[in-house]
Amino acid sequence: MKKHTEIPPQNRGYILACPFLYTLFISFTPACSQEITHFITPRRTDERLAGGQPPHFIAVQRDGKKRNALFLFLPGTGNSPDAYCGIARLAAINGFHAVNLSYPNAISVNFTCTDENSLTCHQNMRTEIIWGTDLSDKIQVDSINCIQSRLVKLLDYCIEYFPHDGWNIYLDKKHLPAWSRIIVAGHSQGGGHAAFIGKKRATAGVVMFSSVDYCSTYDKPAPWLSAKGLTPPSRYSAMGHMRDRAFPLSLQLKAWRALNLTVTNPLVNVDTIGYPFKHAQALISDARPSRERPSETPFHNAVVVDYDTPKKEDGSLLFEDVWRYLLLRLRPPPPAILPPG
Repeated sequence: MKKHTEIPPQNRGYILACPFLYTLFISFTPACSQEITHFITPRRTDERLAGGQPPHFIAVQRDGKKRNALFLFLPGTGNSPDAYCGIARLAAINGFHAVNLSYPNAISVNFTCTDENSLTCHQNMRTEIIWGTDLSDKIQVDSINCIQSRLVKLLDYCIEYFPHDGWNIYLDKKHLPAWSRIIVAGHSQGGGHAAFIGKKRATAGVVMFSSVDYCSTYDKPAPWLSAKGLTPPSRYSAMGHMRDRAFPLSLQLKAWRALNLTVTNPLVNVDTIGYPFKHAQALISDARPSRERPSETPFHNAVVVDYDTPKKEDGSLLFEDVWRYLLLRLRPPPPAILPPG
């Protein structure tokens, strides 16, 4: 099939961010689909946003079935949206609107809070990064530069410049994210933000890769993980690598249990158990990272970062079925049809 990729003129300088994915995704793109991708610099959506930050990445399928659900992905510490093109484009190919959001992620939440005596350090940092509420002295993120504001401004931009792609359904009547239509996912720090949003908002679901929060001083998961939330625990999913050294799997498991995920014993290893992975919420792998470029945390990244995620012999993505499973098990139900009058 012929690949269709549109890049607005102001963003064409970013087209080479995901070069290997251009041909890689031809192998599993349905012949009837027309997948459109864009890189959009944050300041194009609002000139008040901080400059010098990487562009957002969005993907949508123009033809074929649409699920009327948004896949929102939040990168890990120091990573940019273009490091996660693979999972976003897979989401688009499967009928989701997809956004990899650029946000202030230079400071690691877990590393900053690891030796803190405060049990609220993690949640205070996340609250400020997500909603711009001034609760933490560790970071400075205002209400314009926070995650929610950036998402709203990006959706406004997409509605204006791509009016036929259906982005308008992801803003509610208060001009805030329509969380019930949004699956929030993320890697590392971003996975923690996804989980925290799920606690505070009734989302369509949460997917965490190599996450979430642990209080080393007290040797236990951050307290917010076990607090009651608005997204049911059954709509959370997680994936980790057995040789993750940046955030060891043993700590991830404690955090997943604090979230009340059903963690099977033994864990479902996607290297040996195929789709649909026993319908598990928590998945692990021991697959070797591809290490296509130098990385200090290849195993931490392997579950979802483009340059470290494993490839098959034919060059296709090893975790394609895993990502598809994590997405489709959380797809939101269709909106209720109200009776007339």
